[in-house]
Amino acid sequence: MENVCRISRAQNGFTVSMRDPAIEEANRKRDLSGKNATPAPWRDPHVEYVFEDVESVLKFLKKTLPTAMTLDEYSSTFDKAMAESDDD
Repeated sequence: MENVCRISRAQNGFTVSMRDPAIEEANRKRDLSGKNATPAPWRDPHVEYVFEDVESVLKFLKKTLPTAMTLDEYSSTFDKAMAESDDD
C-alpha cells in the first residue's frame, strides 16, 4: 500500500490525491474462487478531491490523514520487534 498524499495547485483551487484504505480493503476481500463466483468489481483506490482554498485542504487533511495514512502490517510488526529488542 502506498502511503502518499499529494497536494497540487489547480486552476480553481487545490487537489488532494491519495489512496482510499476502505477501497483497498474491499478490493482485497473480493471472492474470486469457484466457477460461480461473481466478485465485486475491482475499484481504483486512488481518489482525488478538489478544494477552493488552503483552509479547506487543511481541514480535510486533519480529518482524514490519521485513517488514510495507516501503518502497513510490515512496518508495525518491524516497529514492535525493534521495541522488544530495545527492552533486552
